[in-house]
Amino acid sequence: MRRTDQNYRALYSGNHTHPIPFFGNPESALVLTVGLNPSRDEFIESRGWPESIADSVLETRLLKYFSPDSQPQSHPFFNPWKMALALLKPDISYSSGTVAHLDLSPRATAFPRCHRGETPEARLWQDQFLKMLANDAHWFFEALKKCKKARLVLMAGTATDRFYLDQFISKYTPSNTCLKYDQRGNSDNVSSFHNLVGLGLNLPIFFSGAGPAFQGGVRLVDNVRANLDILNSKMCGTLSD
Repeated sequence: MRRTDQNYRALYSGNHTHPIPFFGNPESALVLTVGLNPSRDEFIESRGWPESIADSVLETRLLKYFSPDSQPQSHPFFNPWKMALALLKPDISYSSGTVAHLDLSPRATAFPRCHRGETPEARLWQDQFLKMLANDAHWFFEALKKCKKARLVLMAGTATDRFYLDQFISKYTPSNTCLKYDQRGNSDNVSSFHNLVGLGLNLPIFFSGAGPAFQGGVRLVDNVRANLDILNSKMCGTLSD
């Protein structure tokens, strides 16, 4: 992964970063939250990331990322997800190790919303960002295969203004794997249910068009709340399998 960093340096924000394939413990997680890529603000100076880090040290930090005694605490990006997860039954949380987070790309870049528009510069940035996501998608599916206990995936947001995240992932699923549409969500906002079939998995997926960064995450929490009956039913159904 580090060998290809030079291909995407134009997307980065300038501060030193490290690839982040997961946050929390994927192997113990019953629920996964999924987004685009890590926030560049994860690597601001106050969060104490060294310029270089051994793979084993990085893995330990990521596994303990949501631990109550971890310093620094998890990035505020996760707060809307935490509020949404608190609505589900049975009780699950990042801090208990029953939830982990995966991103489509492990690379922390500048914010896509800062490069919206139709100017040549904006289009070039978007094209390169989407190329990065497409090339990195296999890392996401590799991480997903390790989530043997996962019973539900919550996915949210957009891949630039061109794709919803579920649409983009559907385009880049591995061979013999597909994202099957199930039903529309119970919300006036964009939301839907799917099943990811393949990789030895058959995972129910809930998608919210509004991600945690949109309107402070209020729309994301509302979308989860509007679909609680279905989400809890899927959780209970898969946990009893």
